[in-house]
Amino acid sequence: MGLIHFVGRFIRRYGLGKYVDPDLTDKWTLYEISKYCDQLVSSGGAGDGKEPRFTCNVLISTREDAYKVVNDMASIFRAIVFYNAGLIFTSQDRPKDPLYIFNNSNVKDGEFTYSNTSKRVRRNVALVRYNDKENFYKPAVKYVESREGLIRFGIKEIEVSAFGCTSEGQAERLGKWTLLSENLESELVTFETSLPAMYLKPGDIVFIQDQNRQNKILGGRTYLLDKNYAILDIKYEDISGFLPAINGCNFNVLTPAGNIEIGTETGNAVLEFSADNNRPFTVAKPDGQKTLVSGLETSLIRKKQIQTIKFESNYSVLDPTDTNVFGNYVTVETTGNFEGYTKIHFGGQSLDDTEHTLMQNTVWTIEIDPDNYDYNKSPSVSGLSDPGVKYPGASLEPYMDKTQKFRILDIEEQKEYRYKITALQYDETKYNLGDNV
Repeated sequence: MGLIHFVGRFIRRYGLGKYVDPDLTDKWTLYEISKYCDQLVSSGGAGDGKEPRFTCNVLISTREDAYKVVNDMASIFRAIVFYNAGLIFTSQDRPKDPLYIFNNSNVKDGEFTYSNTSKRVRRNVALVRYNDKENFYKPAVKYVESREGLIRFGIKEIEVSAFGCTSEGQAERLGKWTLLSENLESELVTFETSLPAMYLKPGDIVFIQDQNRQNKILGGRTYLLDKNYAILDIKYEDISGFLPAINGCNFNVLTPAGNIEIGTETGNAVLEFSADNNRPFTVAKPDGQKTLVSGLETSLIRKKQIQTIKFESNYSVLDPTDTNVFGNYVTVETTGNFEGYTKIHFGGQSLDDTEHTLMQNTVWTIEIDPDNYDYNKSPSVSGLSDPGVKYPGASLEPYMDKTQKFRILDIEEQKEYRYKITALQYDETKYNLGDNV
């Protein structure tokens, strides 16, 4: 699917090759997109048949605006095409890891502004129009519904045209994705930041930790960062109270890393196609030597700027006998200028200080795992005179305090080195739900 899109954009005879230089596009991202498109998923209907997640079967017989055609084709695999900084990029809605962290310490005035849609106006029925290959490619309509939304709010309908789609299963997946996106990803956030925005692009996923909506401080800046420990800008007395409740979590810290920029020679390496199918890219270095890079290693093109230390636990809500894990690695600093502040030891783990820069005064966040959180040990419950009487919603604490993920939608330059970012809530559960037809 990604190859079809590449051919349409850059082949000179019947594509845009006369007008668009292939070196100005992110063909490596198109390769990653192709892998996702070709994965086999349920084809729907009786039996357990499989088919590629996205296929394209289209005849373009009329004259159309080139940019519209390119984006129509990109819509087949849930993507958009955009122009940025002299290059052409493709961004696909698929499972991705967060690339960056924002909290109150690296946005203007420490403020995030949120907006949401009412549940009453969210669509719960999708009518997907496609051409059915099982019926001589005649126009057909696939009906997809969200039963829960129908029961609560009545029919809220949306019509979707599945460009290039001839599979009933693919049409159903499109309908499910449309409804799930509208109902699971309903919150928008806007904020202003500075140079970090220059690294990001539409479609990137970021962590947002906003202490103004939570009852705990789970993000900030490091005072000191070493590959084996970190000293945080939070007093130990302010964090120690709820440590017993956190049995497992991720400690995320922002550590800048270099990338191989698409379509450019960085002076250190040039990315090329390789004849080796198992390792499809080569990195050609200035001395003439070439290093093979596997598909799994293509993350070097857009490296995550985040490193994560995982604190795992075998804690179970059904059997909460496990001793706290995270708290065992958190102590109070007793010496120097940071006396009284929180120190996190990484135990047998360590940060990468070769590919990443361990900056001081960098951004950190504690990502709570709701499945490894014992709210009975939270100060808001254990501090009550009668611990048996919990305040309403006590069990929701870990979800309220959980680090949120958002997808970048728009980056707008306000003035020099000042950017406004608009991002949409990101819920990765929709992908598995949408693939099950």
